[in-house]
Amino acid sequence: MIDLDLLGIGADGESLVFTDADGQRYSTPITDDLRGAVRRDRPRIEAVADRAPLRPRDIQALLRAGASAHDIAHEHDLELSQVTRFEAPVQAEKDYALARALAAPIGDAADAPIMGDLVVDRLAARGVLPSSLTWSACRDADAPWNILLTFIQGNTELGARWQLTSSGHMEALDEEARWLTETAAPAP
Repeated sequence: MIDLDLLGIGADGESLVFTDADGQRYSTPITDDLRGAVRRDRPRIEAVADRAPLRPRDIQALLRAGASAHDIAHEHDLELSQVTRFEAPVQAEKDYALARALAAPIGDAADAPIMGDLVVDRLAARGVLPSSLTWSACRDADAPWNILLTFIQGNTELGARWQLTSSGHMEALDEEARWLTETAAPAP
């Protein structure tokens, strides 16, 4: 007798695919007799068919978008170690985007203020402690990076969001961000 390992459901959805120790593949049709013989294990077989492997690029995209390694592993039925090995490179990308954003000049003037400094100064005028600022970066697929700031003012947590364009310019995405990085006086 040949020992076979189950690979999963065939591309036609009507057969099971197996492999032997030499890598030779075999298939057998999923018949009513087969279903009846393995009825008690049926949910497990269907789970194998439903579980498409998550590619490394998909894991990285989810991490870039802000999902935690634990959530990805739980949602996609992966070992946590399969996800955490991608965290460091993605975090390096996030850190680089954040460093670019904080060093971006706001405005076109030669002496334009730097975003990070301007935001800290504006918030200090409102009594916000620099230690309460939390910066992060995330992005969906091939979209530009979103730069997120949360801070505590009084007893309230507030936030601001910008988009870092490919050219390195910052675009405010909400009113708080506009106020924090506005360099020109508003038109009358």
